[in-house]
Amino acid sequence: MRHTNRASRWRSAAVLAAGLALVLSAAGCGSEPAAGGPHAVTFAGSPANTPVDALEPLAIAHGVYSRHGIDMNFTHVRSLSEAAAAVVGGSAQFGLLGTAAVAPLIQQGECFKFLTANQKIYYRLVARPGYPLPNAGAPYPASARDLKGAKIGVVGLGGIQEIVIKRMLAAAGLTPQDVTVVAVGGPATAVPAFQAGQVDMYMATPPAEQLLGSNGFEVVADFLADPALPSYGFVQTFTGASCDFVEENPQVVADFCAATAAAHQFIRDPANGPAVVAELASSGGTDQATAEQIWKQYGAVWTDGAITPEIWESQRLVLPPGVELPDMAEVVDPACQQTIKSGVSS
Repeated sequence: MRHTNRASRWRSAAVLAAGLALVLSAAGCGSEPAAGGPHAVTFAGSPANTPVDALEPLAIAHGVYSRHGIDMNFTHVRSLSEAAAAVVGGSAQFGLLGTAAVAPLIQQGECFKFLTANQKIYYRLVARPGYPLPNAGAPYPASARDLKGAKIGVVGLGGIQEIVIKRMLAAAGLTPQDVTVVAVGGPATAVPAFQAGQVDMYMATPPAEQLLGSNGFEVVADFLADPALPSYGFVQTFTGASCDFVEENPQVVADFCAATAAAHQFIRDPANGPAVVAELASSGGTDQATAEQIWKQYGAVWTDGAITPEIWESQRLVLPPGVELPDMAEVVDPACQQTIKSGVSS
């Protein structure tokens, strides 16, 4: 598989942690709560700021976290490796964890606790109008043969989107060398690149399809709708913390788990649809009608927050070669799972 730039290296985690410590400490992370007051914590979260990508800013704005004793400072990081580095270095008490970033660190001796599951994969692989798709309409994996020779745009190299492309190629009897993967970034840069023909196909994330218009693309693979696809229903990320923090701050972790479970309830409640749509329009820079289309298409991606054995086993999809999936019993916090099962009010 040919790349147009270099993927990040996991060994940079320690360096990133040192740099992030300066940035996040300036944001007021880790301050002690006043007597009887909320716990002040920092969360190293998604680079994006829409409810499709990150529910935390929405839940913070609507008081969900504060009602459960958490005063959360949401800080954007550029990648899952940076989020893991922030948690390892202690500059963030909680963070967005991905198994592809964290499992290698666990094998190197770091210790993490996974707390809640986040959203399922929500993108579709689309092609430019008129691009030859001789296997369109054929069931997967025959449909994946149309990837041969294509330049395929992804948000960034080395992530879940590229991993899924590799799985699709293998299932269709192709190799990574049969395509060129290009990092095109988010919709703001990816859509112009797609329209200009810089890529033939694109792993579209919201609001790309709305910006392109219904006649501006052809669907090659729908990862929300086709159970045959390798990442159907795959949960991309989790919330988590370091083992030391969980052990030393049980009440803070308990309150965070309750608050995050409540945030999941909030975003999944149809009664809160107008609030979610308003946030999509504001943070995504779209009008109300476009935001409503986005939420109608992608609103079902959020889980209830529980990390099930099925969700955990599916993480094998994204592990780097030679890296084992950590034992769920050792890395998933059972108390947090019980909190989610017992139900909390948002």
